[in-house]
Amino acid sequence: MWASSSHPVREALAGRSREGRRSGGSGHRRRRPTATMQGQSRIEVPVGKRKTKTLSSSDRLTLAKQRTNELVNHMISLIALHESNQVILKTDVLSRQIPRSYAAHAFNNFRFSMAGFEVVRLCAFWEPPDPQDASIPNVLHLFDDPEVRADIRAGITGGQSKPHISEEAYVSVLEEMAREIDALIDQTLARARAVESSSRQKSVRNHRHKFLAHNLSKTRAEEAGTVAPMKNNDVDWLFSETETIVDGLHHGLNRTGFDWPGSHAISKRQAESLWNWTKFEGLK
Repeated sequence: MWASSSHPVREALAGRSREGRRSGGSGHRRRRPTATMQGQSRIEVPVGKRKTKTLSSSDRLTLAKQRTNELVNHMISLIALHESNQVILKTDVLSRQIPRSYAAHAFNNFRFSMAGFEVVRLCAFWEPPDPQDASIPNVLHLFDDPEVRADIRAGITGGQSKPHISEEAYVSVLEEMAREIDALIDQTLARARAVESSSRQKSVRNHRHKFLAHNLSKTRAEEAGTVAPMKNNDVDWLFSETETIVDGLHHGLNRTGFDWPGSHAISKRQAESLWNWTKFEGLK
């Protein structure tokens, strides 16, 4: 991306992106990004006003940015849960300490709850569009509009010239930035739409509806057709796709980034610091 270039004009323009990455560079030990931190005004949608068609294109873009910042914060929390589950569910650090006993039933319930809560939180990222909701489909619904896309480009190309460079050079760099951001948004949009229509995503959401959030004998999706049972690797796949899409939205709409590997590393260290030192001892 342009932010990594050594071109002096691009370096000057990249300042906000580098600052954004530094603010999240060490994962979630530092202050989380918010709409206020990005200099955005907040658009409050009144309760009960669920439609966005009455919002102007600029308000839709502001709301999309606001919801994207919220998605980043939710993703950070989900990463912490995910890394804990990597120890709890995929290693024998805890399970090898549980003897054949009644305690094993309680331990299995604990693991089921941890696995289920990750599925519930992951599915929350894919709730249908609702202005009040921080979900990927809602963000897509807000900005996937010709007028909003034009506002995104105008927000990049409409910058004021710098006194130490020529107007022509400055405009050229802004137009290149706009093309790259436009391409990133297109890629992220296509990826999100592919996940939305994926049978694997539908399997995970169906599992959530049927076994975790409700007590259903048959879901609406099952009434409409055949839904494959969820597999364990479906959850890992959806987690990875969700993180990638949230990152693309954050870069494309807010033009800043977050250190996701750093967040994983911190959460992994925290999880291992707890669970690797957890010992089960029988009292009788």
